[in-house]
Amino acid sequence: MNSNICFGNLGRGSRRHSWHLGFRFTFGAVAVAVVLLTVLGCGAGSPFEKKFTLTVTKSGEGSYALRPTPGADGKYSQGAVVTIDTSPTGGWEAVGTVGPVTMDSDKAVTITFQKRYLLAISKTGEGSFTLNPPPGPDGKYSLGTVVTVKPSPGPGWELADEIQPITMDADRAAAVVFKVRTFALTVSQRGDGSYTLNPPPGPDGKYMPGAVVNVRASPSPGWETASPVPPVTMSSDKAIEIVFQKRLSLTVSQTGKGTYTLSPSPGTDGKYSPGTVVTIRPSPAQGWDLRAPVAPVPMATDSQVTIAFVIKPPQRITRNLPIGTGSGTERVQLTVGQRVEGDYRVAGADVTHRVQDPGGNIILSKNVKGQSGTFAFAAAQNGTYSVVFVSSGIVTPSVITLNLTIHYPE
Repeated sequence: MNSNICFGNLGRGSRRHSWHLGFRFTFGAVAVAVVLLTVLGCGAGSPFEKKFTLTVTKSGEGSYALRPTPGADGKYSQGAVVTIDTSPTGGWEAVGTVGPVTMDSDKAVTITFQKRYLLAISKTGEGSFTLNPPPGPDGKYSLGTVVTVKPSPGPGWELADEIQPITMDADRAAAVVFKVRTFALTVSQRGDGSYTLNPPPGPDGKYMPGAVVNVRASPSPGWETASPVPPVTMSSDKAIEIVFQKRLSLTVSQTGKGTYTLSPSPGTDGKYSPGTVVTIRPSPAQGWDLRAPVAPVPMATDSQVTIAFVIKPPQRITRNLPIGTGSGTERVQLTVGQRVEGDYRVAGADVTHRVQDPGGNIILSKNVKGQSGTFAFAAAQNGTYSVVFVSSGIVTPSVITLNLTIHYPE
């Protein structure tokens, strides 16, 4: 007689065991073996087997399959390894990896499908671009991907506007616009004035290649352009500086009588450009001298110069005139206004004297004979004046010592 009894799990952590109890009886020549009891471990399908549930939650659009599938009761045997295969709907993708699940307890997993997004790029002008990272085989991007658009303009072209990185949180569109490369003309200025550009720049503040720009400088009153500004040919970005400089005054004052000239002469505004060196040429009036030379004036600021003319000192002349039984004459070249003072003496003769103007007219005379005397007169006209001495007729040769002092008019 045989008997099998399943005891299930005999305790925490116990293994399945088979227990066999055997009895053997001998009756004479006949041996009877009786298996009274066989205790066997509980196997799969046993009503005492431990089973676990695998709960799967899904978000987004897609499906999944379990390998192996659970039993009829929706559960898995202890130790079963379950593989989850995901199948996203078109335009969707599974996020993360759902690895094999070992069923050693009730388990729960979540499968997330998220939408993939399209980045549409349009291009205008000549050039190309690349996307980093590039899209997937489906031409789309995962949610949250940050895409950098790198443009490459064609020769003579440039990017019209910068393109910022694009975060793919929806379908996106961007435009890469290339335009013909233009150039900027930067104008700075010093001093007081303004300027105009002809032609003016375009709406973007730039010029087309090859444009020729005329810069017209307009100084403020009392200012001038330091140097002409030539036309600018726009073959690249250019920068120029317009320098306005203040025109400078030279004020010349004088004392005494005389004139002067300036070389070079000032401009029509009576002023000079900075850096001009002005030479002053004084011309004293008759009977006047220049007190001190006048140095050239470099025009670095407004300047003042004084020209001092001074009266010439009196001219002193001493003559010894031989005179016997005749006469002696001293001639003096004078200009209007000059004054002459004279004195004389003579030994061995008595003389008279007279003064004649350039026309021979007597303007002064002394008819009383004597051996000394004085006289004074002023020139009323330009020319040669004569002082004439006449002896008394004594035969003895005599000499007149004549002293003349010629004063210049003030």
